[in-house]
Amino acid sequence: MGIGCLPSSPLRYVFCIFFLTLFIIQGQCRHLMLFNPSHTSFSFPNFNIKPSSEITLLGDAEVIANGESSVRICGSSPRSAGRLMYRRPVRLLQPLGPRSSVSFSSYFSFSMSSGNGDGLAFVILPRGNPLDGQWFGLSSTKGSVSRMPNLFAVEFDSSQNKEVMDINANHVGIDIESLISSKTADVSEMELILNDGTQFHAWIDYDARSKVLEVRLSKSGLIRPSAPLISHSVDLSGLWKDEMYVGISSSSGDSSQNNVVYSWSFTSSPFHRPQHSHPVNPQAFSQNRRNSFHRRANDILDIFVALLFGTGCGAMAAALTMFLVWSLFTSRFGSTSTEFAAHPVDFGYEKISVTDSKDGFDNNIK
Repeated sequence: MGIGCLPSSPLRYVFCIFFLTLFIIQGQCRHLMLFNPSHTSFSFPNFNIKPSSEITLLGDAEVIANGESSVRICGSSPRSAGRLMYRRPVRLLQPLGPRSSVSFSSYFSFSMSSGNGDGLAFVILPRGNPLDGQWFGLSSTKGSVSRMPNLFAVEFDSSQNKEVMDINANHVGIDIESLISSKTADVSEMELILNDGTQFHAWIDYDARSKVLEVRLSKSGLIRPSAPLISHSVDLSGLWKDEMYVGISSSSGDSSQNNVVYSWSFTSSPFHRPQHSHPVNPQAFSQNRRNSFHRRANDILDIFVALLFGTGCGAMAAALTMFLVWSLFTSRFGSTSTEFAAHPVDFGYEKISVTDSKDGFDNNIK
């Protein structure tokens, strides 16, 4: 008999493999369910919500009521700074395989009043990034603007700062671990002025498969522009930590520029799903509904695959359990083999005499 109740060495191996398989399956299922990057998705058509529920307001940021509630990030006075942040961390790394980024998209509408303020920026930051009073509230010292680890920002800038090599006072730029933009676009070429009080609509899309970041800008939120204002090839895989935070940050500089955000949405996914605004015309609304249907279909597919995977895991576990029980039962109760002596036994021969007598035989049968 083997160890415990296990009758043989091979069965011990089966027993060990069984529990090892269950451990691996449980770990993979938990990893897929808890760290699925597609789970981060939110949409705020307005900000008629309590700030503590899903968003965090930092510095001078505050909810204001002007028809539908919006967030004024900064602007009540010079040197004002504020930040609108999504409260929960987001995961921007693929949960399995080699280190690689997921795709993400964000849409928001905003306005900036006149003045040479710093403007605002869509930001993705690590935990613990402080709110400072200059350069979109991201830094207050000139020496730090060229080195900001794990910072990602798309700036909508209405001032020209030579320290960060701004091209003019009306541009959009992509900032990666530095406030010196890796790529910029002159908004004046679109005959737009960022700080004239107009409500603008911005789309930021990163496709992890092609490693292309695109930024779009329009006065109208009815239709997402087909041509991007900026298209930049960049691999963001090395930028992300396990947990990052998304938000919109702003500072007014030496002016009293008011920067207001009216709506905001964000989603991350292993696949590229561009964000759309919330249009009011039927054609664009139909387009948005179709996109929503595709997103729901993909979510249903994810759930179906998870259920199928879980069913397969359960079937494997049940089969291994039945095999283990059957092996234990047959080893204890099913053995009917004949017991033999422990030592060999000698066999011999004995001679038998036979008498052939017909008379004797006849007498016996009378």
